[in-house]
Amino acid sequence: STPFWYDAMILMGLAACNATSDDLDLRGSAFFDELKRTSFNGVTGPVVLDGDTGTRTASSVHFEVQNLVEDFSDENNSHVRFRSITTNLFADGEWNSTTAFIFSDGTTELPNSIPEPAVDNNYIERATRGIVLSLSGCAILFALSFGVWTYANRKARIVRASQPFFLYLMCFGTVVLALAIVPISMNNTTSEGQQWCTLSVWLCTIGFVLIFSAFFSKTHRINKIMNSSQKFRRIQVRVRDTLVPMTILLSVDILLLSLMTALDSISYEIVVLSEDSFGRPVEVVGMCSLASAGAFLYPILAINLGLVCLALYEAWRARNLSTEFQESHYIFRAMTLVVMVIIFGVPVHQLAEDSSDARVFISSAMIFATCMVIQLFIFVPKIRYQEKRRGRKSG
Repeated sequence: STPFWYDAMILMGLAACNATSDDLDLRGSAFFDELKRTSFNGVTGPVVLDGDTGTRTASSVHFEVQNLVEDFSDENNSHVRFRSITTNLFADGEWNSTTAFIFSDGTTELPNSIPEPAVDNNYIERATRGIVLSLSGCAILFALSFGVWTYANRKARIVRASQPFFLYLMCFGTVVLALAIVPISMNNTTSEGQQWCTLSVWLCTIGFVLIFSAFFSKTHRINKIMNSSQKFRRIQVRVRDTLVPMTILLSVDILLLSLMTALDSISYEIVVLSEDSFGRPVEVVGMCSLASAGAFLYPILAINLGLVCLALYEAWRARNLSTEFQESHYIFRAMTLVVMVIIFGVPVHQLAEDSSDARVFISSAMIFATCMVIQLFIFVPKIRYQEKRRGRKSG
């Protein structure tokens, strides 16, 4: 401790000299203020005091951990000699290990007497889970409500023009996609996590394909009919026309997903965020790892990206066609907004990887926004048209 006493005396001397007035008057408040402002390079390192508390900053102090290791003992163990080994150094505000610490049993293994650290697992908070599950329930409730409305008005002109099967398919696809929020919101162990991760990938993929294949089939059929002849004023899409591309895409995706699941390509990993002084984890976070699933996920992403591009192209071609209810215009706007949600949401999701609550909320918000945009743009114009038509009839 002698070096620290030496530096303390030098610090007080320098501060006293600077705080003394011309008439050699030294006041306590002026001395303390000058003490906090004084800094110099001492024998214990750079001496710097905290401007608020007046204590020395930790980053300006050098500490060492000395490990006393048995060096010699006689045959009767009556005399034992130890040698000192520096195992850790504290400099510039952080600890660095120079060599392994040897404990009293002569090994580097942690003794059982050292208590286990309290580990922060970054589990999803109940409030966060409640919010995201509410979003899932809300999206599903809207889908079921729109499905009931479609069935109740299945004979109405606007519903028949849009093909009830197409509308049912949209509702079913959004329900499947919204259900993906449930496995995403689970607090998982390693064994359970792999199952929930796989299930979320399945639900997101199947829901996405159902929705966008229906979009593509619908808009492609409209363009085909409108371009064949200007005489076609009423658009009819047969169920068979909608099912063919959807069945092909869905079959390919299910095959790839099945192979991925059978080979256990998706895993659930526990990532260590920080450790204690003994190298034991004190903060961890669990997340899905898709690194080994690239051979299956990349083809799925390529197929679905191609589907999105084709659907956007067909919707863009049909955006200004003079169809009776301008459905293609709303489909194009819905798909454009969904693509924007994905483009802006994915980078934000990547930035929030270390926070379970933020990661789960962003994922769920993206799914919820996708479901609601699709449903509102497809069904609300039809409901408004139907209500206005009923109002004119009653008037």
